[in-house]
Amino acid sequence: MAGDTLGEVASLLEEALKVHRSVKQIVLCTKEGVVVAALSREGDGNPRVLATVSAALVWGGSATLSHLKHSQPTHLIHT
Repeated sequence: MAGDTLGEVASLLEEALKVHRSVKQIVLCTKEGVVVAALSREGDGNPRVLATVSAALVWGGSATLSHLKHSQPTHLIHT
């Protein structure tokens, strides 16, 4: 299931980049506003966007772990 979800996220990011060449950055969120992933075209990374997404992922991971207390998510990737 986690592999399917990651594959779907990757597909959504690829499709969003194909919309138009002017699309430089993508932030993928759930309908609740939870940041799932972010992607920038090569050489077009905006440090402010990346810092915001990075902070959201770290917060989301720590909030999830503190909420569950006894278990952890199967996949939490932060690079």
